[in-house]
Amino acid sequence: MTIQEAITQVNQMKPNVITQAQKIAWLSNLDQMIWNEIFTRHVIPADGTTPEYTTTDGYWPDPLSPDPIRERPIIVPASETITPAKPEYTAQTSVSTKLLVESPYDEMYPFYLAAKIDLVNQEFDLYANNQQLYNNAYQTYADYVHRTYPQRYHRSRWIL
Repeated sequence: MTIQEAITQVNQMKPNVITQAQKIAWLSNLDQMIWNEIFTRHVIPADGTTPEYTTTDGYWPDPLSPDPIRERPIIVPASETITPAKPEYTAQTSVSTKLLVESPYDEMYPFYLAAKIDLVNQEFDLYANNQQLYNNAYQTYADYVHRTYPQRYHRSRWIL
């Protein structure tokens, strides 16, 4: 989904007087939040790249293990080549810019914008509904990423 598609969908769902620049700023905040909370904690390939996973310092947790919590996950390199760059959109950003979340999980963007519009208009019942729809879509995407991509773990050493 592009910036323009998200804005068009929310404008069709909920006619409003909020400027396009404000909606782009909201989308920028949302993608930065997704990047900070999900993309920096998982090895997600950037467009056109295929990451190589290494297993030199760890191993995948075994779901059939009697105690899977104690098993260490795989340690992967924390490199910018295997995670898309942190997004930042401004009013000067092209509206044909692709947003971070791919289809079919990109339905969260119009719900997020609709919730923000309802909050600005002080329509709190509608805000609660749209925020719940957004929360469900966001959690579905987060669950998908957790199931699909390995987590980044940085070794921490305790010094006594």
